Order: sequence, then structure tokens, then C-alpha cells
Amino acid sequence: MFTGIIEELGKIERVSQKGEGREFLISASETFMKGVKPGDSIAVNGACETVTKLDSKSFLFFSSRQTLSLTNLNLLKNQAKVNLEKALSFGARLDGHLVSGHVDGTGKVIKVERQSEGYLFSFQIPENLLETVVLKGSIAVDGISFTVYDLKENEATVSVIPFSFERTTLKDRKPGDLVNLETDMLGKYVVSFLKRQNQEKKGLSLEFLKQNGFF
Repeated sequence: MFTGIIEELGKIERVSQKGEGREFLISASETFMKGVKPGDSIAVNGACETVTKLDSKSFLFFSSRQTLSLTNLNLLKNQAKVNLEKALSFGARLDGHLVSGHVDGTGKVIKVERQSEGYLFSFQIPENLLETVVLKGSIAVDGISFTVYDLKENEATVSVIPFSFERTTLKDRKPGDLVNLETDMLGKYVVSFLKRQNQEKKGLSLEFLKQNGFF
């Protein structure tokens, strides 16, 4: 599990085709790499990957065909920057929200709007994910924890403070780029429950969740 609080920007040093998947070599600071060992999980742009080899300033991981098809990792080239977060340790403080690292899909960036106190970052929500996106609910964008600020049809907007914008991949995103999305766990559980109950709902809201006793 992860928190959606990005620890560092890593850099792609090498991408190698391995069968139907790819192997990535990512450089990171010694501070980030301290304590990392083979078998550990690291979220790369929000996708949970397993460290296979490492040294004091880099680590290697293999990404399967399925992961590549669901994420923007298949678009990564040498020298590209990626968001990095190590797995949540037991007893650690949870500052963002619980993120599994299992990316649900990608969304296309629609616009990045500068505001007096930060940025509004808008992106498209794939149709198959719409029912699990909740206004004021949590969503991970390229592994970054956000609250859905606005939701209109298939477009979601999050508010980004300058600190997060400048220290993540968001600063390099432009309209048309794809970002990894992991929707709210609570939303997924509710939708799953409703489907088991053979009920149909086009979307979720905080009021709906309250009325049905989810919190």
C-alpha cells in the first residue's frame, strides 16, 4: 500500500524489451534508495513495481504486458521523469489516502490552468471508471493523492498546490498527455456491493453514500 505522497522524482536511465514486458532502470537519490532491498515495492507513476536489482543510486524492475497496457509506463523513454514512492511501512503516518498501486487505467490531460494559489489540473475519466469517481472523493493521478475538486460528465478536476506541482511529473504534463489513474477504494467497494445486489447506479455522490450507511 501507498499514500499518494510522492517522495522523489526519478529518472529513466534504460528501457529494455523483455519478452512481452519491459525492464526499466531508474536512477534516484541515495536518500531515497536507503533501506531499499530486492523484493520491495515502489510505486512508479502510481504503478506498484517490484525491485529486482539495485545499487545505491538506482533500481531495476520488470513491468508486465498487462501493466504496460493499463498505464503510461509503456510511453516512458530514456531520461523521462517519474514519480516515486516507497511502500507504506507498518505504523507509518498516512498523509494522503490509501493507494493500492493497482492502476485502473489512464486519462487524457484536458487542461492545466494557473490559479493565484496553485493550479487546476483537468483530465478525462475513461467510461469504465466513471462510476467509481466521487466528487470530493480521493483519486490518485500518476500516483499523487488528490481530492476530486470538480466532476462534469467524463471530466475531473483536481486542485494542485505549487509545492506538489513543481516536485512531480505534473509540471511537465500538457493537454493530450496520458496520466495514470487509480480511483477511490471506497467507490470501488460500493459499486461492487451494488452490483452484487443487482442494483444499477450511474454514479456516486457523498449524499448517496450517507443515505446507504457507508459512513
